[in-house]
Formats: sequence, C-alpha cells, structure tokens
Amino acid sequence: MITCFGCFRLQKEEDLDICSVDNVSLTQENKKLKDQLNEAAREARLVRSLKDELDIFKERAAKADRMEAELELAKHKLEELDYFRQRLEVPLFPLSPLIHKNHCG
Repeated sequence: MITCFGCFRLQKEEDLDICSVDNVSLTQENKKLKDQLNEAAREARLVRSLKDELDIFKERAAKADRMEAELELAKHKLEELDYFRQRLEVPLFPLSPLIHKNHCG
C-alpha cells in the first residue's frame, strides 16, 4: 500500500508540475492577448482620428468648391459690368464735327 500511495503522490506531483507549466503557459498567452488587445485599441483610436481628419478635409473641399463657383460667378458679373462700362464710354452715334464745335467751343 505504501507503493500505491507513493505512486499516487508521484502522479499528483507530476499533475502539479503539468498544472504549473500550463499556468505559466496560460499566463504568457494571457499577456500576449492583452498586448494584442492594447495594440488593437491603439489602432482603433488612430483609425477614428484619421476618419475625423478625412471628414474635415471633405468639408474643406466642399467649401473650396462652393467658393470656386462663387468666384466664377463674380468673374462673370465683373466681365458683364466691364462690357456695359465700355458701351457707355462709346457714343452710339458719332457727333458731326459741326455739332461738336458748337458744343465744345
């Protein structure tokens, strides 16, 4: 019976050694998984930050497009004003030299 108890004790010590090894292995695996989770969280924050920047650039691009359209409209209106200003400077009917002398001199 002593030998059976010795075998039992030896088996339990081996089981404890295996459990100890498994515990170390699980602890290492747990640390590895926590590190991966932390890395994934950092990447998620980076992605959110980049998405926010992209949204800002999209808004700025839309604003630039609107301003460009307004600028083109303003250029067109300025060209029209210049056209009408030039039309006002040129008389529609040239004055005859005789009428011109009477009014000017």
